Order: sequence, then structure tokens, then C-alpha cells
Amino acid sequence: MDRLKFMVAVLKNKKVKEAVENLLKRDGLILGICNGFQALIKSGLLPYGEIRELNENSPTLTFNTIDKHMSKNCANKKLLQIIHLG
Repeated sequence: MDRLKFMVAVLKNKKVKEAVENLLKRDGLILGICNGFQALIKSGLLPYGEIRELNENSPTLTFNTIDKHMSKNCANKKLLQIIHLG
């Protein structure tokens, strides 16, 4: 199992999922960097704000086959929360 699939499986674990849901209910913040960001997408937390099953219409990340980078400023409500799962 690769790291991304492992991270998504951890997020979908009943206890972890409940902890994330409780964090979000109190307007807690989550930060995903690199594989963590990918896990937020693949778990449904981004853009849906909840851990859910995805379908063929759900957003995803893919390879940059055109070798171009686009950078945009985005307004975000949430800024920073570090979750320690250790």
C-alpha cells in the first residue's frame, strides 16, 4: 500500500474520522502538505469538508503532462491546524 492510500485509510478509520468531524464542528483547522494535501483531496475533506466516498465526478489530482505551473491567490477561511496522530 502506498503512502497516500495508507493516509486516506487512516483518515477513514472510525476513531480518526470521528476526531476529524469533532475538530471541524468546532471550526478546527487542518493543514495538508505534499502527501497530506493529496490525502485531504482523496478523502473528500477537500473540497467537501467531510470524509466521504468519492465518485467519477469528484475532484482529483493528476500528473502535469503539459509541464506548466499555474499559481493563483485563493481566499481561504481556514488557516492552520496540525493534527498529531501519534
